[in-house]
Amino acid sequence: MHYIKIKRIVLAFFFLITWSCTDREAIIDSLETEIDTRSIQFKYDKFSDAQKESEKMKRPLLMYFTSDGCGWCLKMERDVFSDTTLQNFINENFICSKVYLKRPAAVMKTKDYKKLNKSKLDFMDLYHLEAAFPTFVIFDTNSKLIKKESKYMDIQEFVQFAKDGL
Repeated sequence: MHYIKIKRIVLAFFFLITWSCTDREAIIDSLETEIDTRSIQFKYDKFSDAQKESEKMKRPLLMYFTSDGCGWCLKMERDVFSDTTLQNFINENFICSKVYLKRPAAVMKTKDYKKLNKSKLDFMDLYHLEAAFPTFVIFDTNSKLIKKESKYMDIQEFVQFAKDGL
């Protein structure tokens, strides 16, 4: 009798583990905290699309370059971009673009890294941008580079950077 109880517990535990491993990715993808939903509206990932919208809306373009494994980027996204006043200011005055560079640690600064990100790195070279993250660039409506910065900025610094770009 005791053996049957143990067997049931083990089977229940096995099914629970199997279920949680099978749906884990779907569950993780569906989890969204309030802080994840409040942010600057980075609507464009292609420069050409953002550039067209910038011209059409007559607003400067703010580009944000980020990469996986960038702790300072994550800190800015969580601590700075989540500020409601900052969001309103940026979203009302800029067209925003987020450029994500793939950066697996094993291939940093190798030919594979350059192949992975060729068009984005070519773009950065064209505007003399460092491959340091986070990097922020402001272009006017004619795609002329106005301001760039490659570092973590707190809310006040980021607001000042944006105001200087207007």
